[in-house]
Amino acid sequence: MMDTQFTPAQAADYLGISLQAIYVLNSRPNDFPIPTYTGRTPSWTRSALDAWRSAHPSKRRRQAPSSPRPMKGRPTTRFHSLQARLAFATDSCRTLLTDPLLRVSEQAIRAAAAEADTEVTEFAGAADHIHFVVAYPAEHSIAQLARRFRRSAARAVRQQTGSTPAAEQVRVWSESYFASSAVPQSVAAVAEYIRLQAQDFNN
Repeated sequence: MMDTQFTPAQAADYLGISLQAIYVLNSRPNDFPIPTYTGRTPSWTRSALDAWRSAHPSKRRRQAPSSPRPMKGRPTTRFHSLQARLAFATDSCRTLLTDPLLRVSEQAIRAAAAEADTEVTEFAGAADHIHFVVAYPAEHSIAQLARRFRRSAARAVRQQTGSTPAAEQVRVWSESYFASSAVPQSVAAVAEYIRLQAQDFNN
C-alpha cells in the first residue's frame, strides 16, 4: 500500500502549523523530513510527517486534511479555487538573475504567498525573467498579489546584491508583468512548460 503524499498546504494542515512554517522548516538545516519534488513543488509522506511530529509534539490536537472541521460561526477553511500564471521580467531585460538569485526570489515569493494564504505550485526562471503558477482564494485580487510578490522578490534580490542607497534605487523588475488565468485543464500544460524550462536552464 502506497504511503499518502502531502503537498505543502496539506502537510501544514496535517501538522497543525502554518504554510509559511512548512517552507521555513524545509529551507533550513534541521530534522524536518527531506521531501520529494514534482518539478519544484515538494511533497512529504504521511509516515515521514508522523515520525517528525512524534519527535516534536504539538500543543494542540492535530486534524487530518480529510477530517471535517467543527463549524462555529463563519467557516475558516479556505479554498484555492482560482489559479493564475504570472511572469516578471527584469528591468530592461537585464541578465541579472543568477541561480542563487533565482533561489532567493523563489523563496521570497513562496513566503509571501504563504502569508497571503495562497500557494505557488510551479516556479521556474532564467537570467532575465521568472514565471510561476499561484493558486489563490477568490477574495484575492491577482493585481494585489502580483505587487506583493514583486516587492518581496525585489527586496530579496537587493539583500543578496548589497543593500546600499544606490542599490535601493535600482529597479529589479520591469514596470509591466504578465498575468493570465489558468483553468484546471490548462494548469498541467503550464506546469509541464515551466518544468521543461527549468530543466533547460539547469542543465
